[in-house]
Amino acid sequence: MDDIATASVSIPSARLVPRVLVVGGGPAAHRLAEALAARATADGPVAQVTVVGEEVHLPYDRVALSTRLAGAVDLTLGAGSVWSAGGVSYLGGGRGEAPDRGRRTAPPA
Repeated sequence: MDDIATASVSIPSARLVPRVLVVGGGPAAHRLAEALAARATADGPVAQVTVVGEEVHLPYDRVALSTRLAGAVDLTLGAGSVWSAGGVSYLGGGRGEAPDRGRRTAPPA
């Protein structure tokens, strides 16, 4: 039999990650986004998270708002970078409608 030369070909596998939609940009959304962003690896995020909130600003500490209105204090929850890294995004200035599970979409209001 003739010797057959073989070559090893490395084909990157398609890495599927869950997609998560969070409606509302409060403290719970912030904690979830921060936790998932922290779990990102060199291979990428563990999930693609989209947080939709009515506020145009990044989620902030609403509880401390009334006591800090007198000063110019940044009330953003955590580091602003969590909303742009690790598979996390924030869509502010809109309201989310009920998701269409059949189409796997969530139209803005």
